[in-house]
Amino acid sequence: MMIHRIKEDFLDLKWINKKGIIGLIAVLVIFVVLLVLPGQIPYSIVVRGKIKPVHEFILTKKTDGSVQMLERDNLLNIVSSTRIYQIERGEYAGFKLNSPALVKEVVSKSDTIGRIFSSESQLRLTDLRNRLAEAQMNLNNFRTGGKENLIEIAKRRENLYREQLDIQQKILDRKEDLFRNKLISPEEIEKDRNSLKDIQLQLYNARAEYEELSTGAKPEQLKYLESIISSIKNEINEVKNLSNNLIIVAPFSGRVLQSFNEDTLVIIADRFSSIQMPVPVKYLSELRTGQIFNISSEYLPSDSSAISGEIIRINNSIELLNQQEVVIVTGKIKTEIMDLPPNLVVTAKILLYELPLRQHIFNFIDSVFQVLF
Repeated sequence: MMIHRIKEDFLDLKWINKKGIIGLIAVLVIFVVLLVLPGQIPYSIVVRGKIKPVHEFILTKKTDGSVQMLERDNLLNIVSSTRIYQIERGEYAGFKLNSPALVKEVVSKSDTIGRIFSSESQLRLTDLRNRLAEAQMNLNNFRTGGKENLIEIAKRRENLYREQLDIQQKILDRKEDLFRNKLISPEEIEKDRNSLKDIQLQLYNARAEYEELSTGAKPEQLKYLESIISSIKNEINEVKNLSNNLIIVAPFSGRVLQSFNEDTLVIIADRFSSIQMPVPVKYLSELRTGQIFNISSEYLPSDSSAISGEIIRINNSIELLNQQEVVIVTGKIKTEIMDLPPNLVVTAKILLYELPLRQHIFNFIDSVFQVLF
């Protein structure tokens, strides 16, 4: 009885070993076939990335009252241009958005975004227009024989500027004392000095005009008045050109992005998107510009599986992210997709190159050994 049971157990064990050997042979055969099988299989890596517009235009208000216009190129990761409008001390200035252009959320190149207005420029323009009207009236009066009236007006103007000069000189004397005691800034004292020079120049012109009207011959007087009118018109054009430079226009077509930062006035993102991807440094030697990638996210439309791009730039420095050394890789989305919100984190699959099937097997075995040992 015992001998019979031992015999059965031996036969069962023999059968099990036989099946194991057959299975092992089958696995080896499949493995060998896979090793010699021709063909290439794509070798890719999966990383996370953040969507950025290719170009951004950002208009911000600084704590010192200045307004900064900044244009950023996210493909090259540089600030391509910047401009700052500095408001002088004591000057009232502001910024007004062009609401009808921004409410539609999409703007075209050269659309007016807003305007910076300056109290000093407006006051100067008003004064020049008044002076122009007065000079033209004087010219008309002179041509029609009203010379005595012109002489009286010129004398009153000279007296007015002399009084203004006296007041400004007293103000400057007080400010000089404050400046010597370091109670006011150099900018403020310089502004008062310039104001005094302006009044001195206006008094000189008014005195010259009075003397010219009192003693000059008629042709010379006409020529003098015409030169004054021409000079005022040139000054008006200069102020207008300065005002035109304070009109903010969109540097490119794109979307107007919402911002809840009180210091950010406007953000415009162009229609094309880029992506910044931190890639583990171990893949650095395998990265190339021009390599293709696909992106996906649960927040993108269902038909977004076709969204792809190519690598444009590989950073030349290494950074530390979550205790891992990475290199920042920048890519450009190939198609114009307005639904890609900036700063959205997506999954990116980068196709590095194609490998033979056997190389994939070796890589798999190597990864298994790394996990186990």
